[in-house]
Amino acid sequence: MLTEAEIHRIINKLHLSSGPRIAPVQFLPLEPGPLRGNKVPLSHVADIGVTVAVQLGRTSLTIKEILALEAGATITLESLVGEPADILVNEQLLGKGEVLVINDSFGVRVTALAEVKE
Repeated sequence: MLTEAEIHRIINKLHLSSGPRIAPVQFLPLEPGPLRGNKVPLSHVADIGVTVAVQLGRTSLTIKEILALEAGATITLESLVGEPADILVNEQLLGKGEVLVINDSFGVRVTALAEVKE
């Protein structure tokens, strides 16, 4: 393995007067920004869209069972009827809820929120 001094000697030998100058990169020192250590106000992120999903249940199937599914097939879930559904925000648990039918649409009533992790 070459030392840094040997590398510089090789570069200097290859250096042509009309070619580009090769030198180590010089970076400015990093300094803390204005938000370092401060909490960002909620108003800065309030308009960011997130995906909210309600998970009624889940089950495990083999590839063979999935390939055998046809239109009209029933997949039995591990959760029971009336059991609270998981409410997920960007695939992270927000809480539990009760599934409702509201004017021909499904909805969910939040019944419990998950503990917030700092």
